[in-house]
Amino acid sequence: MWINLVSIPVMRIKPRDSSAGNFWDDPHAFYGNLLPFTDDIGGQPRDIEGMSGGPIISIEKDPTSGIRYRLFAIQRSWLPQERKIRGELVCRIFPSK
Repeated sequence: MWINLVSIPVMRIKPRDSSAGNFWDDPHAFYGNLLPFTDDIGGQPRDIEGMSGGPIISIEKDPTSGIRYRLFAIQRSWLPQERKIRGELVCRIFPSK
C-alpha cells in the first residue's frame, strides 16, 4: 500500500462576516486559500477530507538563521467549493502563561 504525502501551499486571508455562514463564525481563527501548485504526480488534490488535524506550517526566511519553520495552526474545516480552509491557531491551543 502506497500513501502519497501532500504539502499544499496556503495563503492567509481575512475572514468574512459571520453572516456568510458557520464556517466564518470565528473571527480569531486562521483562514486561508489553498493555492494551486505544480507537481509530477498528476495534479491538485480535489479533496482534503481526512486532513483535519493536519499542521499548517509557516515557513519564513530569517536573514540571521536561514529558514525558520513554525507550527502555526491546526487544520479544522474547509469549504471545498471555494478551496478555503479554517484552522485553530496554535497560540489558542497552547496559550502562553
